[in-house]
Amino acid sequence: MLVAKRFRLLLVIAAGLLIAIAAGWGCVTAPRTIPADALGPVTEVLGYTGGTPAITRKVEPDSAEANAVREWLRGHSTGWRLSLNDYVPARRINGPDFALNFIDRLCVLNYRQPDGNWVQVVRPLAEGETPPDVFGR
Repeated sequence: MLVAKRFRLLLVIAAGLLIAIAAGWGCVTAPRTIPADALGPVTEVLGYTGGTPAITRKVEPDSAEANAVREWLRGHSTGWRLSLNDYVPARRINGPDFALNFIDRLCVLNYRQPDGNWVQVVRPLAEGETPPDVFGR
């Protein structure tokens, strides 16, 4: 009798944990909209080879490149998902409050939230979508 009660209690606890995990996973995988206009200025563009910067170029805040990045972010502000993975940098755009990394067909954005904490979100590039035109110069 005591064993049956303990088994039922364990089942209830396990079910509760599964529900909590599922609810948490839903929060992690729910699409997000990024605050494109609040990310701050672009300061540099980097190209990596084997995880090491091969090209580093400063970007002026009001340049055509900086404007292209801002417009790209505005046009791609939806469909992002939280990510807990680590990604090797490939083609990266930095600002004081964000880092935008393009790896093949994946965009990885790390940005500082208003509370000062950083968050990482990812978004695949759809067929025909391209990164901002700042890497080929």
